[in-house]
Amino acid sequence: MERVRKALGTPEIVVAAPTREFIIAWTPDSEARARIAKVVRDSFQKGPYSRSDELFRYAQGGLRPLTAPELADHGR
Repeated sequence: MERVRKALGTPEIVVAAPTREFIIAWTPDSEARARIAKVVRDSFQKGPYSRSDELFRYAQGGLRPLTAPELADHGR
């Protein structure tokens, strides 16, 4: 997670693992965040090997689920 965060050049990232073989990460302020969240939801629903459509926020302090306002900001 830390390598991805550093590679994206941001203090925090949003991450999801909708299927066993698909992990996705993006910056919290990405203009595409609602579209990416939809890809996560669609991938989870279609599978194969579905895991979760939950979105998480990662920073150096750790990983946590997105709050209700953050989810709303992602079109959820």
